Amino acid sequence: ALPITAMLLLAALLRFWGVRWGLPNAQHGYSYHPDEFLTVGAAGMILAGFFPRFYNYPSLYLYLIAGSILFASVYGLAEDTAALYLSARVVAALMGTAAVAAVYWAARKGMGTTAAALIAALILSIAPLHVQHSHFATVDVPSTLFVALTLGFALLVYYRGSWRDYLACGAMAGLAAGTK
Repeated sequence: ALPITAMLLLAALLRFWGVRWGLPNAQHGYSYHPDEFLTVGAAGMILAGFFPRFYNYPSLYLYLIAGSILFASVYGLAEDTAALYLSARVVAALMGTAAVAAVYWAARKGMGTTAAALIAALILSIAPLHVQHSHFATVDVPSTLFVALTLGFALLVYYRGSWRDYLACGAMAGLAAGTK
């Protein structure tokens, strides 16, 4: 348990360190990432009670960040535009860290050894692109989480073949498709 816990702490550290970079501030009223405006804006429309009519991305992640923005607003954490973006980025960072755990679990099911699973989790925990995208409120990292869970449940279908495994695999595949 200690190695995977250390791996998850490393993954969380890398994903949360610098998560505030490029947030809107007095010098610029927009995020430096071009897609964040789209996802956070669509989530804001959902919170305002409008169907966003935004079809660039599926809606699951938009509803997740709308929930995080609502949570931040209710608890007084959304003082300005930067805080809204930050609450959405926290969701991505948490899901990025969870993706490392999902890769470990899926690799453990597929390879059967803890060493191989730890290597797979280590690779994802320090992968530069995954770490970088975990800093932004975009759909890439959440879809990685659901794809890793889908692969893990697909391996359970292969090895055990129970109905519960089929249902979980289908649900995770649906969540992955609903994210990206």
